[in-house]
Amino acid sequence: MSTARKQQPPPQPVTVLRGHRADVSAARFHPNGMQLLTADALGEIRLWDVETRRPLATVAAHDGRVLHVHVAASGEVLSQGRNGCVRLW
Repeated sequence: MSTARKQQPPPQPVTVLRGHRADVSAARFHPNGMQLLTADALGEIRLWDVETRRPLATVAAHDGRVLHVHVAASGEVLSQGRNGCVRLW
């Protein structure tokens, strides 16, 4: 009797968001579930509308890679850059 399991195919992405000019280094959903923040290696942060899959805003947040983004329930955004800065938006 064989105990090998059938391999499941890998899941496919629901969508791909395009717009960053560099590698995406961080991503976080807004607590409202309707927006997504992404950050990249050039220091840019983008706010996306999840439903339309289009960017709502772009901010030059740091001089270099953004390491982390966090969104508070109030909607405030905290970002940490490789440059040593932490910014509250």
